Amino acid sequence: MNRLVQVVLVLLVVLAALFTYRVRGYVFVGNEAEETETGIEIRPMPVVFDAQRRLLTALYREKHTGDCDHRLDGFDVCISINPRLVVIHMTGLPTLGESYEYMKEPVLREERESLINRSFDRLNVSAHYLVDTDGTIYSLMPDNYMARHAMGVNHISIGVENVGVRHTGEQVASNIKLLRFLMKRYTIEKVISHTEVDALASGNNEYYVEKMDDYFRHKDCGDELAAEVRRGLGI
Repeated sequence: MNRLVQVVLVLLVVLAALFTYRVRGYVFVGNEAEETETGIEIRPMPVVFDAQRRLLTALYREKHTGDCDHRLDGFDVCISINPRLVVIHMTGLPTLGESYEYMKEPVLREERESLINRSFDRLNVSAHYLVDTDGTIYSLMPDNYMARHAMGVNHISIGVENVGVRHTGEQVASNIKLLRFLMKRYTIEKVISHTEVDALASGNNEYYVEKMDDYFRHKDCGDELAAEVRRGLGI
């Protein structure tokens, strides 16, 4: 094989690697997602998960959950989770673009100044999945990375955000599909709304861990959607 052919083959391999995005059972090529064996299609739209976000995630977990120390355990331990819950949210924003941009960057926006008065609380909110009003599902980050989406259960939960204030029928159907897939992949023991996390906190549930006594209460969202999804799943 002459040198020119070898160079071309190497370039093709590199280009293929650049345009391939892998997340826990999905293989995304370019902007298209391959369907899984369950018939669900998920499109890649990753948030920025760079060194800054890794550090902020580790600091947040150390202060709020207390089950790791990135200096002793390393960043991989502090950002990794073994999902046991799924928390369903509504973004409260009208469009996919606005919802994504709100979570994209590693640091909280200035309008949430009340949450960033402590250095370890600068981690931006995020979720693992974002479902548009037409039912299209987007993957924002790997399932086994911790996202800041629900106080007290971030360390064991997958967050599913849904665009809007009121859910659509298409979102219900897509959430059910997504949850069926996730429940086959992981030992998911509970599916709840963001609001329902408060019941775990007040009931001293083992899932809920929060070290900061002065932390804020959850916003009310996702109750009706979570109820419909559970009915669809038969749980």
